[in-house]
Amino acid sequence: MTRYGIPNCTGEYVTFLDYDNKFPPTYIRKVVELSVRNNSRFIFTRASLIDSGGQRLGRNLCNVPNDYADLKRLVMRNYVDTNRIVIHSNVLKGLLPELRLLDSEFYDWIWEAGF
Repeated sequence: MTRYGIPNCTGEYVTFLDYDNKFPPTYIRKVVELSVRNNSRFIFTRASLIDSGGQRLGRNLCNVPNDYADLKRLVMRNYVDTNRIVIHSNVLKGLLPELRLLDSEFYDWIWEAGF
């Protein structure tokens, strides 16, 4: 991702999707519209659990607390799933030097965990 994907992004907003995840059909459009309307550069949403047929199981991957911006809480329990991030490309490309420091085959897990 960091070596090839991010430097080659051409869109204004970027999102990530693992092979075993999927977005609802209008997800990206709705989140980008929300981002533009609120002049946000980084948005994350809850990840709903689904079965192998794509049906919602009625619960989320994790609960997002009301004080979601509390950094101490975020470090203790990361509730921001990389697959639910929509980020402005300028912000993401600004993070690229730090992301390149993650020299591990599990860098995406480490980044997602907040370390």
